[in-house]
Amino acid sequence: GAGPEEVLAALFHDVGNAPQAREMLRALRPDEPEPQMLSDPVLGEVGYERHEQVGAAFLRQLGFGDRVANAVGMHVEAKRYLCAKDRAYLDNLSAASVATLRH
Repeated sequence: GAGPEEVLAALFHDVGNAPQAREMLRALRPDEPEPQMLSDPVLGEVGYERHEQVGAAFLRQLGFGDRVANAVGMHVEAKRYLCAKDRAYLDNLSAASVATLRH
């Protein structure tokens, strides 16, 4: 089974979509452009761009360790890799998760 840090990363992997995470990013990096909402013509809003990076920074600010923050920060690239290597993985993603891969 997964260890506690992996479980925390799995639970928090999309925390970068939370308004609190984006507010923290604005406070820490006021010159950085705000993440924009991603949208799909059929599904509508599907999440924020760079949410994985925002989430990793947010978790670090809250005191989470590198293993948790790094896993959150890399989960989109990991999903892209798994989709490229394993068609069954791609076939099991939700429509919203697939839509985010188009951005």
